Amino acid sequence: FLSNQHYSGKQLPGPAQNARLALHIALSLRAAQQREGNWEPANQGRSLRYTCHALEALHLLGLPAFDNLLDLGQNWLMNLSEDIHEESEEWVSVRLHPSRFKTLARLARFGERQVLAEFDELRSRISAQGLLNNVIHDPLLGSIIVCDCLLDLQEQDAMPPSGAELLERILP
Repeated sequence: FLSNQHYSGKQLPGPAQNARLALHIALSLRAAQQREGNWEPANQGRSLRYTCHALEALHLLGLPAFDNLLDLGQNWLMNLSEDIHEESEEWVSVRLHPSRFKTLARLARFGERQVLAEFDELRSRISAQGLLNNVIHDPLLGSIIVCDCLLDLQEQDAMPPSGAELLERILP
């Protein structure tokens, strides 16, 4: 995404350097966003991860100037590609990717019916030992991301019905 060729704020004081870097990141993200709302369209899995990272970064900046980018990206993340068939392995690795749910939770877009139904499918793939199985390559990393998502939802008082039980299963 980012190139540091336009960012050289070493002469500026700390806060000004941080502000300049944040602006550079936001402008780079805006330039890289695709018309559909996602980032890095070459492959669905990579596009999902990049889009999640970009949306969370823009959300953290909290600038109204980027609301359009956030809305477009959130809509892409909510709907994803309709070209992915539900029975395919890609459907599982993309639509059920825990980062998708974590980002939607951070952006307060978790309560949509479709998202809750897909999260319920994700929840069914978490073992009694708290590991997320058959979604992403690393079951422990998947569980950590789900835990992060649930903690965000808990902080927002938006925990899904099975969320507290799931959090208790994952945390140990």
